[in-house]
Amino acid sequence: MPRRVVRGSKLLAICTACAFVVFHILNMSERIGLRRKTPQGTTDFYNDNYLTWQKPMNVFGARVKGDLLHTFVTKNVNTILEFGCSAGYILAGLHGSIQEKYCVEVNSVARKYASQEHGGQIKVFANTKSVRRMGVTVDFIYSTSVLEHCECPLCELRDLKAVLHPLKGVLLIGVRNDGTDLRQTIDHFKTDPNNHLYTWNELLLSNMIREAGFHVCNTRGQYEAWVPPFELSAYNKNRSLFCQRGLSQGLQTSTFYIWSIAVLPGNEQACDILSRRLDQTQNCLYLELEASESA
Repeated sequence: MPRRVVRGSKLLAICTACAFVVFHILNMSERIGLRRKTPQGTTDFYNDNYLTWQKPMNVFGARVKGDLLHTFVTKNVNTILEFGCSAGYILAGLHGSIQEKYCVEVNSVARKYASQEHGGQIKVFANTKSVRRMGVTVDFIYSTSVLEHCECPLCELRDLKAVLHPLKGVLLIGVRNDGTDLRQTIDHFKTDPNNHLYTWNELLLSNMIREAGFHVCNTRGQYEAWVPPFELSAYNKNRSLFCQRGLSQGLQTSTFYIWSIAVLPGNEQACDILSRRLDQTQNCLYLELEASESA
């Protein structure tokens, strides 16, 4: 799902390759009446036409990402926040015991969709400081394919720390490691539509999250990507096979994705189970365990 880069309150660039294979957005945009992206014109690009066209991919991606997130969203999670929720499809698809859903999204058009598309179940904010001013604390915060677009990811993490529940809060961060893709040379820079500003390996992501004031429980990464067809019917038919094919696709395309899970200092006792759950996201194990439990 394409994402954005945040500089202050401005939307600067989208992402067409954050850990998976997607449609060629720049070419498709010409067919649906979108303005071609420039560094100054991305907000115009990210308009109603774009989000309407992108909806099927968002719904598909929400199911795939949601299956992984449900590994962590347990009965103890009553309030949840997604940093960079776009149109809100992942957040809307999370269920269980969740009573309150919060979204931080920089783009005003995407905020409108997140607020209106899902029956009003998501409370939408332009930045994390606005959530804090409301006196809100949440049990679980997650973000996927967003921090690499932020001008100051460490600053964003510190803001998120301020709204995490002090006793039972959990942070889950997913980012792409672009350092594994040696094709990203200066020649790639000239045509790059993604504008990632940062990249991490397991060590550096852990260091940054710790520097923001969290206790890191575990950080794991692997080569993984999405493979077509991007259709729920195909995915639901054999989710484990889809995931396994994605491991091969990720290796072929040098697409490496990292997840890190953390708590606030003083809550380290929660790390054992959280660390095991993160381990289960590797090599599609979480889908295999789910299938065996339901058999």
